[in-house]
Amino acid sequence: MATLLEAIYAKYFSPSESDFSHIDIKFYFTSFDKQKDVSECVGETLVMDNCGIAGFGSENDLRSICGRVKELSVSGNVIEDWNEVAKLLRTMELFWLNLSKNPLSEICQLSDIECNLRTLVLNQTSSKSTCASG
Repeated sequence: MATLLEAIYAKYFSPSESDFSHIDIKFYFTSFDKQKDVSECVGETLVMDNCGIAGFGSENDLRSICGRVKELSVSGNVIEDWNEVAKLLRTMELFWLNLSKNPLSEICQLSDIECNLRTLVLNQTSSKSTCASG
């Protein structure tokens, strides 16, 4: 299972460059060949549906790679942990987040998170819509 950051790298760079089995992922985010920086590829809207994402990676890397993202769709992945979602919301300034079709637990603990989120999509999850505060 991948993190959001690994999936972004795999999406924007060739498959042969996305093998993380023997190299620390931070190497890829600080030094790219082809003079291409992954943060330049990631705009305000990011769709990473059905990528096998289970988590989101480190907060520092999220800030540097996804700092411009305002709308994020990670539908159809394998995200189970609300703590990972909370980390994402604390780190990024998202207005819209789609978590549909993820095996999230029924108990949601996001009501105490201070964030700019306006829309949280939870279609086909076992989570209750009461987890988002108004």
